[in-house]
Amino acid sequence: MTLSNVEQGAQVVVYFEPGEHVAACPVVDWGNCWRHQVALAPFGPDGELGLAEVLTAHIGGIAGFYRMDGDSLNLVAQQDDVTSLPSFLET
Repeated sequence: MTLSNVEQGAQVVVYFEPGEHVAACPVVDWGNCWRHQVALAPFGPDGELGLAEVLTAHIGGIAGFYRMDGDSLNLVAQQDDVTSLPSFLET
């Protein structure tokens, strides 16, 4: 899920079903932005589970691919200038 507030910005956080905190990615260091989780799938070269997201999809988004390492989600690849918005919503 995405946790966000005006002062801190947005952070992707992973929880187990009963609500136990598992991992989190770094916080975006500006407020009023959002992240869109796209998929949790075997993106790694050896089928490792990864999280794909788009940061600020509405203003020149950045696709990020994260891998869980302990209680952290670490960025392993990214691509600039992408969106996860449907074409009829793009500005």
